[in-house]
Amino acid sequence: MALPTLKNHLHRMLFKSKRLGISGFTLLELLVAMIVAGIVVSGLLYVIVELLQIDRRESILDQTQRDMQRALNYITDDIREAVYIYDDPTTVATQLSDSPARSVPILAFWRPDPVSNIPVCTLIADPIKKDECDVLRIRRSSYSLVIYFQKTRDSNPNWLGRSRIIRYELDKYSNMTTLALTSGYQDPASTDVSFSGWTRLGASTDGTKNVLVDFVDAPSTPYTKSPLSDSPPCSTLGANYKLVPSTAATTATPATSFFGCVRDPSPTIADASGNGNQDAYLFLRGSIDGAGGSIGIRTGNDSSLPTLETRVLMRGVIDKTPTN
Repeated sequence: MALPTLKNHLHRMLFKSKRLGISGFTLLELLVAMIVAGIVVSGLLYVIVELLQIDRRESILDQTQRDMQRALNYITDDIREAVYIYDDPTTVATQLSDSPARSVPILAFWRPDPVSNIPVCTLIADPIKKDECDVLRIRRSSYSLVIYFQKTRDSNPNWLGRSRIIRYELDKYSNMTTLALTSGYQDPASTDVSFSGWTRLGASTDGTKNVLVDFVDAPSTPYTKSPLSDSPPCSTLGANYKLVPSTAATTATPATSFFGCVRDPSPTIADASGNGNQDAYLFLRGSIDGAGGSIGIRTGNDSSLPTLETRVLMRGVIDKTPTN
């Protein structure tokens, strides 16, 4: 009996609907609804994409700034072990035959590096090499020339930043078994040779080159963020400090992205009583230009990061004359 009752109820509902003129949605109403829904969905998608871009941008900014800080810490540790820093890195960089192309030398210094795997000196037939081996076993280190270059962006697909920092190192030995010297190397502590007037030995040099960090801002890029007015130029530090490189700009627009202020290594200038410890102020600024990928990070002024600054005191000295 329930089935006829349900059938009668449906008939009554259908009859009532026809009597009241109730019908479905028209085509125009459906089109309007679809347009409104499309606008709402498009707006939501735009907001989501913008949020993704902001999140990606902030992540890249944070990572790049961390990379700049790590690079600056590495350079600081490197200089801290040095015994001589050039107040004009071009004087020694011009001696290299294998310096990075289209690059500018920023910092150049000599530092002692520990030497391992020293051969058994008694097995060396050459008396000169044998004497050198005996000295090496006592010193357990040799001097290495280190130069930091800044290279602008080129066609190399592995490096996408505006510029990158390259660490060049010329070690003394290329073969520890025979104590063979690296091509072009000349010991700055040997007779008739000095750190300040060092020249290469032979026609060419054969150092190692490695990229320290990418996404450094262009060498000279106008920007308005974080001006260096809070970081005084070298002239305000005293007459003993020299700008490296000498062409660096220390004002806000434009401001060189990687430069330093190095204390003059001359004994008469560095310390009236003798050759004192050198120190240096270093400045480094990164940029996320080129790091956007498919997200599309903006380029230009907005891609530059705040400039990092540090001061480092060189631990090692040569020919120091104590006063007391």
